[in-house]
This record gives sequence, structure tokens and C-alpha cells, in this order.
Amino acid sequence: MHVPHLRRTAECRTGSVWSLSSEVSLTGVTDHHCRFRHRCWAKDVQLLLASVHPLEEPMVSLRRSMANALRKPSIGSGTYSMTSGEVIQLPNYIETSEKSYKQKKTKYQSIFKKGTVKSSTGWTLFRKSLYYISTRRKTWYDAQNFCFSRDAHMVSILTGEEQKYVSSQLNESAWIGLTDEKEEGRWEWSDGSRLAIQYWDAGSPTLIKQNEEMERDCAFINPLSGAHNWNDDNCHDLKQWVCKEILVAEES
Repeated sequence: MHVPHLRRTAECRTGSVWSLSSEVSLTGVTDHHCRFRHRCWAKDVQLLLASVHPLEEPMVSLRRSMANALRKPSIGSGTYSMTSGEVIQLPNYIETSEKSYKQKKTKYQSIFKKGTVKSSTGWTLFRKSLYYISTRRKTWYDAQNFCFSRDAHMVSILTGEEQKYVSSQLNESAWIGLTDEKEEGRWEWSDGSRLAIQYWDAGSPTLIKQNEEMERDCAFINPLSGAHNWNDDNCHDLKQWVCKEILVAEES
């Protein structure tokens, strides 16, 4: 078998330069022949003598995969440009995601700190909200101002679970954030929440004012009245109250 022979043709700083020659056989070439002061390019010799190019097999596999993919009906002519566009946008997607993550992390850290501080001053956490049950008594208006000053509102009852929780925390009647002061008979939560469920006690709310009776425009919970324990009363009466602050991270 005639094997190409590598002969030395020139020298440079990086080592000996070799070229192919078909005149002389490489049979018998050993490491002994490569022991000179320049590097012997053994790996290049192996590549030149290899019967199959080392990239041939990976390229065949790649062509096969592409051929299988192109046969899928879901891949159309527009898919290539769309895919390349998405790849180009990947750095922007990553940057946006990291920015959003940092913003939400900061928001939740502030919520945690706020919850930690308030829990040490009489506030309790339930689900995604903080609640304050007063030990003093105020009018409905003064109680609402108290809640405002703590970045909260008078409590709004939005679920049956929340109704049970708030009622379980009370030992006596307490104001909640429900009023029909703006329009008689139209009850609304002071924090703007939708009045989705109601737990009025029998005979409440009062529909007809008797003689000189003052308006009963504000609602309270009487924990001794069972599951349906909402009642209405004059807003200037003195009662305990319940504040509520919803702890939800805003979407950026």
C-alpha cells in the first residue's frame, strides 16, 4: 500500500512545517524519527491517514435529524424565521425576567418586613392579609381613620373562610367596613371590594327607620349571633373594630 510521506519543507517559530509527498512510503515511521527540536504534528498525521473524516458521522446525524423535522406538517416555511427571531430575542427575555424577579423579590421582602413589624403590634396574619382586632371602642368613622393611618381599611368579608376567621377572633361586637351611607339600602365595602356574599342576622339590615330613630348606616359583627351575624347600627355608636391590609405583590 502506498502511503503519503510527510517531508520537512521549512521551519518557523511555531515548529516544523510538513507537506505531503507521494514519493516515499511512511512505513516504519516511529516516534524516533520525530525526536528533533521542533514539535511533531502527530495528530495531524492521524487525521491525514484516517479513512473517514471525524466530522462525517456527526454531520450525517445532523442531516438525518433535520430531514425528520422538515417532514413534520407542523413546521412551515415561516417557522425558520420565527425560530431565529426568538433565538435573537433570548438575551432580552432573560434580562426582562431577571428584572421582574428582582422587582418582585424587593416587593415580597418589604411585605415580609411589614408583616413582621405589624405582627408584633397586635396584627395577625391570615391567608394573604393582616388583621387588627381592637381592644378599645370608637365610632365607625374614627375606626376607619385609625385603619387608614395604618395603611389599611376596615375589614371587608370576601369569603366564607374569612367570615369564620374574623368572627372567631371577636369576643364582642366590632365594626366592619360595610356601609350604606351613600345610598340607603345599597351596602358597599369601604375599601371598594365587591359585595359578593352577605351574612346578615335575621331582621337585618334595618329597612325602615322608626320614628326619631337615627340612621343605621354602618355594619358590625356580633360574634354571639352564630354564622349569620352581621347587624347594622348608628355609625356614631362606640364599638370595637377590625382593620385589614391585603398583602399582595403588584405585578410589574
